[in-house]
Amino acid sequence: MDVKTLNTQTNTTGNMDLRICTSHSNPKHLTIEEILEHAKANKIGLISLMDHETLAACFEVREKYSSEFLERTYGVRIIPGAQVRALVR
Repeated sequence: MDVKTLNTQTNTTGNMDLRICTSHSNPKHLTIEEILEHAKANKIGLISLMDHETLAACFEVREKYSSEFLERTYGVRIIPGAQVRALVR
């Protein structure tokens, strides 16, 4: 995935991207503010922040924005998440 674009998928409920890595995973990725602006511009109504080995972006969003503000201002709902490594022995 190109770090400056989001992988938007459309389903019956609208546009969504359920695997977005932020600048918390990699400084080359989009910031939360850039992701929110992109979601608004592209009418993406559901996103999931899925950074590698950290929930920092999820905590940042929770501290800065209420769910109501995100829906009213950006038209988006956020599902928190993280990608984690697993060892199989």
